[in-house]
Amino acid sequence: MGPGWQRCERPGSVRKRGRLRTALGAWAAGLALVAASCTSSGPASSNGDRGSDASAAPVALECETQGYPCSLPEVPAEIIERSDSLAGEALDRLEAGGRVADVAAWLMSHEGMAEVEADEAVIRFRLNGGRGTWIVRNAALGTRSSAGSGGAADGTLDRGATATSRSPISQPETSLQHIVGEPVDAKSAVVLSPFQWDFGTSDDGAGVAGILSATRGYEGRVRHIANPTADASSVGIDSFKGWDSLQVVHVVSHGFRICQESACRASIAAGTLTSTVPDQPGVEVKAAVLDLPDRGLELGEVENPCPPDEEEAGRCTRIKIVLLTADFFRAQYRGGLKDALVFFNGCNVFGSDATDLADAIRGTTSVFLGWDGAVDTNDAHDAALVLYEDLAGRGYPADEAFMRLDDLGTSVTGAQLRFGKRAAGGDLRIRDIVTLLEPETGQPLAAESQIPIDGQPRDGEEDGAPYLVQVDGVPERDAERAILHVAVDGVEAEPQPVASGERNERDEWRVSGHVPLGFDFEEDMTVSVRAWVELPSGGESDDESTARLVGLRPLVAVLSWTYTAQGVVQTTTGELVLRPVTDASLPEGRQRYEVTGGSWTWSHGGGIPGGCQYSSSGVSVDLAQNPDSAAGSFLIVDSTTTPATYWGSLTTIGPDASVTVTGCFPDTSSTYDRHTRTNWMTIDESDRQPVQQGPLITGRRTASTAVYTLESTWIIRGLE
Repeated sequence: MGPGWQRCERPGSVRKRGRLRTALGAWAAGLALVAASCTSSGPASSNGDRGSDASAAPVALECETQGYPCSLPEVPAEIIERSDSLAGEALDRLEAGGRVADVAAWLMSHEGMAEVEADEAVIRFRLNGGRGTWIVRNAALGTRSSAGSGGAADGTLDRGATATSRSPISQPETSLQHIVGEPVDAKSAVVLSPFQWDFGTSDDGAGVAGILSATRGYEGRVRHIANPTADASSVGIDSFKGWDSLQVVHVVSHGFRICQESACRASIAAGTLTSTVPDQPGVEVKAAVLDLPDRGLELGEVENPCPPDEEEAGRCTRIKIVLLTADFFRAQYRGGLKDALVFFNGCNVFGSDATDLADAIRGTTSVFLGWDGAVDTNDAHDAALVLYEDLAGRGYPADEAFMRLDDLGTSVTGAQLRFGKRAAGGDLRIRDIVTLLEPETGQPLAAESQIPIDGQPRDGEEDGAPYLVQVDGVPERDAERAILHVAVDGVEAEPQPVASGERNERDEWRVSGHVPLGFDFEEDMTVSVRAWVELPSGGESDDESTARLVGLRPLVAVLSWTYTAQGVVQTTTGELVLRPVTDASLPEGRQRYEVTGGSWTWSHGGGIPGGCQYSSSGVSVDLAQNPDSAAGSFLIVDSTTTPATYWGSLTTIGPDASVTVTGCFPDTSSTYDRHTRTNWMTIDESDRQPVQQGPLITGRRTASTAVYTLESTWIIRGLE
């Protein structure tokens, strides 16, 4: 972080505060007036759009229509030199106490001046034959505050049923997409932090990238690029190109705009001049711009705010920055981006009148978010993370996620976050919201998953395939209009509204049902399972997977194991899922089951009254994440006997637990590691046990000596 960077704060505010995301550092009161002059003071409309809904069809570049150079290298060297000189002298006059209006008038008096625009603390001028130059000063310093908040998912069934006729997921039926990106699991995003060195821990880039990286479909395809120092060049002008194939673009930067009676114009900073021309530090501006050929770039000179002690020591310097105007994005993305969510998390990029930057990027099928004034960096940080948690974590559409921000969408500075909707209509979600689950376990359906049929194999009756689907991000008010379809190898179940399922507080729905197969199931087979939801706003969200359709259901074993010795008690409880597996070595009538899911916990505590006491934080194991924990466990059921009999071994092994011992000696304690292996049940074939009445196995094992007692019980349900 450079010397003298300030943060503005509003006296008496109860929200945490940071620097403003304006033109480098805090413009404080002066910039707040700029924001007020460009921003509607009325409340947000009922639909939540604090921006513009106007269609953003391809438009010509402003430089083309007004007939001035579109790129910096087109500007004669003498004009570049003169613009730089005038900018420096204008800042001199402002720092000497001159009024912005007077300095603007002074600039306008120069021969060859094409235009001058001025607000309370910002001036933009352009010489004939030149491009715009921005002058920004620190109109008033706020008091220093702490560095930012830092809170920073083969075979066919062609027997007596009619297959549905649907396009592949990669070829959606509608041209107006409402889930960004195809296919489902190949989405990508970029997060840019060109001023990370300035924002510090209040830069939300890393937090947003972390949320996106953990989002289904984005794994391994999220790039976070940051400039940790003022002259770092990781983020530059090229970072703002090539967005056509992206689904999410998030930029944490300084933005500012200037308003005249006719219109407002906005810009966003790509970085400092030395960072965008990394091979030429300290080079003259006229030479540096020759390496910046892109259309729509402008330069800015910013007074570097610094405290009095730094100023007196002469360690404060002005900073030259490279700005991207609407013309830059019009040139890069003719007609705007397609089906993308773009968030420019910086000041002044999207006012009620300054929509040029947003419209150039969003086009007709994307959405855009940005602040309409000078925003406190901590407020911008917090709003971004909450927004993306709703977009990614909960699967809400952009408009819903925006509305759910409530007061987080308004900064302590008065700036409001604005949302620019799709001009083509509808809304966007950044991820798919449909997930097929295993009906028995609730785990995501995968190729190795087994789906037990509804019915009995080879009994002459038509069977069915049960399903369980999770649908995210559908508010209760919309659930009746969100229609779920499920098909197994093209055989479709009766569609049903998402509202027919069970909803939790996160607006996640679990909907179950049954696909009629239309025939008597004979043997296990691999099938294709597809689920799709007709979204209330139009379009669809899909998920599909292969799975194994099987005739036998898994078993569920509820287990308890307790070992007591001298007042010390070890307890293990578990619920294990045992799936049927093929074992060619077994004769007909015997079925082998192996542990493939479930969980168990281990605890340790107690001791001799007045003596040694033992405690442990305990161990909890999810077998879906740790399948080796129950390796070797099995159960065999022999249905050829009357009653049926069973034998097998159920054992789990977890990580060692740390046990703390206190009270053995005054003021002393010690720790040691203890194994958490638990042998729940061991029964040899020669000692096979009978199955109780109905689909139930129950058993109990006890042991007792003068030193300890052991009791283990098991209840296994699910046998037909």
